[in-house]
Amino acid sequence: MFIGPGLEEVMIPQKVAYLDLTTRKVRVEEVAPQVIRQFLGGRGMNMYLLRRHVIPRSDALAPCSPLTSAIPVPRSGPRN
Repeated sequence: MFIGPGLEEVMIPQKVAYLDLTTRKVRVEEVAPQVIRQFLGGRGMNMYLLRRHVIPRSDALAPCSPLTSAIPVPRSGPRN
């Protein structure tokens, strides 16, 4: 049975953009490969970001609460 290439061979660098709507500043950070393996896909990445940035029992509608969205970015090149 063919399993295919390892995850490290096909994985492209993943980045998260943090947008501060008050100051209109953007900060971009790369996400570690182990995080990508643990939290698969857009929903998984949203859960990772919420887990990392939300204070437990905080008001979900507070101005300082994060808003997450996973937007797929098309990439050029061959696809298998």
